[in-house]
Amino acid sequence: MSLPQLVLFADRHYDAFPGRTQAALLRPLCDLTYIEEDYPALITALEARPRAIFAVNAIAGTPGNLTLPPELESPLHARLAAGAPLWVLHGGSAAFWPWVWWRRLMPLRWVRNGDPDGVPASTHPVVPLRLTPTTFARERLPGLAEVALPTDENYIKLAEHYPFETWLTTSHEGVVYPQAYSAVTPWGGALHGFIPGHTPDALAHPDYAKTFTTLATYWLKAQTGS
Repeated sequence: MSLPQLVLFADRHYDAFPGRTQAALLRPLCDLTYIEEDYPALITALEARPRAIFAVNAIAGTPGNLTLPPELESPLHARLAAGAPLWVLHGGSAAFWPWVWWRRLMPLRWVRNGDPDGVPASTHPVVPLRLTPTTFARERLPGLAEVALPTDENYIKLAEHYPFETWLTTSHEGVVYPQAYSAVTPWGGALHGFIPGHTPDALAHPDYAKTFTTLATYWLKAQTGS
């Protein structure tokens, strides 16, 4: 049986390069095309692989990041409007935040300062990060364990736009926040989000690798029906 196709686009993300770690973890699980900060290559890959899952780990407008090319918007919109699957990793929910339709497409969205919709900015305290599986997750993935990462960006106060199922949570100052989630987009496509993964301590931690690959394997199988 052939492996599912996945196109992962990532930026440098403040020189943390989390996409490289995720690409290494995904490569044994799927037929991976990894693209880093090369929008023309992304457009070409999406054209060449119309059935591939599109995964993104990037935030538009961050230091050193490339300007969004206008020629990407129309084909990406058409692809996702047709119900194509999408994964948003770490800050990926803000990958194309200047585009109105992208902001509406995110069930849970990292909000930057000066948001066009006037939504208050999200925050990310850097703290020890405990990831706890939800009841929803334990019913589907009994092997998904609670893990404690030594330190990581804890993405909190994201904007919620429509319902989603939560796989992992963390807490900060007594408030529980989603860290991995799944939804069906308004266009009927599967959307999966995995937020942790910025600091070197987190990205190199074996429990990070196990947690990410456990969820990725499940999501890939759900997508292919295997």
